[in-house]
Amino acid sequence: MARCKNAARAIGQNDTRNLYADAAGRCQNPSCLNPVLVRAENSVRVNVGELAHIIAASPKGPRGDSVIDPSALALEQNLILLCLVCHKIVDSEESAYPVELLQTWKSSHEARISSAFGARAFDRCEEARYTLESYLRSNRSTFDAFGPNSESSWNPLSDAVDIWRVRVREVIIPNNRMILRLLDFNTHLLSSAELTVLEKFRVHVEEFERKHVFGAMSSSVPRFPEEMNEMLCREGV
Repeated sequence: MARCKNAARAIGQNDTRNLYADAAGRCQNPSCLNPVLVRAENSVRVNVGELAHIIAASPKGPRGDSVIDPSALALEQNLILLCLVCHKIVDSEESAYPVELLQTWKSSHEARISSAFGARAFDRCEEARYTLESYLRSNRSTFDAFGPNSESSWNPLSDAVDIWRVRVREVIIPNNRMILRLLDFNTHLLSSAELTVLEKFRVHVEEFERKHVFGAMSSSVPRFPEEMNEMLCREGV
């Protein structure tokens, strides 16, 4: 986990992963936007990104606030991804970079990334459903062909297990992220029951990634909620 030396607690692994994903691996200063994972001369990727506190981790830090619970300051909502240079600048020139400005940088950057990759707000359920179905079909066909319950996975001579590991990273995880982004942009179209299903799916996605990306050894990853297949299916809405 990442940690700020002044933080009251460590920045969580999920928060770190979400911030890098939502920022598309780029500094969220709109006048910078440089990638934070850069290649060195030996082709090894070097992380030059830092999780900067919007409200400082301590009351005496940049944009500090003694009223806020310190444990909340290391949460995703109070963090912004910046490159080393921009982080140094915004903390050194506190008056020029107030809380409201950094919050605007973050929200605007995430909106641009979402728009660039197809997440948008729709007016009707059927419009959002059309996009949702494309991701669900892609995941389902991949799971059926190479997943743990596929016919080929039971063949000791098959390379289905290796293919599944690759497809998880290249297909399933990106699709899951796009589904979350799509539904988060269209919560106005979801019923209260569908909002509950969305949160079940979010837990599934996070634990699925912990297992397949970070190698967390867990046999209790929540299964994909089958109710997702009925999301946004209401006619005439």
